Amino acid sequence: MDIPSVLLIFFILLVPATVILLPRWLRSRERERILNTVMQAAEKGISLPETIIQSLIRAAAGASLPVAPDPARDMRRGVFLVAVGAAVMVVGLAVLAIFFRTEGAPVGILIAATGAIPVCIGLGYVLVSRMGARAGKSLIEQ
Repeated sequence: MDIPSVLLIFFILLVPATVILLPRWLRSRERERILNTVMQAAEKGISLPETIIQSLIRAAAGASLPVAPDPARDMRRGVFLVAVGAAVMVVGLAVLAIFFRTEGAPVGILIAATGAIPVCIGLGYVLVSRMGARAGKSLIEQ
């Protein structure tokens, strides 16, 4: 493989990694800021009300606390994963089309197959969301 092909593959794999890792990094910075605020208040002797402390803990913990099943949240997450996976698959198919009769064709197939993973997970979330919405409706009707 020549240098431009390697750079193209590196860029194609770097973009999804950035899309996944950047929000996590921003959330961790927000959690750190909240916890620093609580620590500064404790050092100054300011007593925070219990409700504020609980809401800050919940905000800092993020997804680590148990969350009640929410069909709308599952649907959003599923649609997002399907869209991201479909985009990666399209990029893989584009690489496959560009390098169809060269050594880059297997790379395109690999990228497209990698995109199929979030598509399948996203479809699972959509299915769970639909099942949760139906279960909620049946509970209301009874």
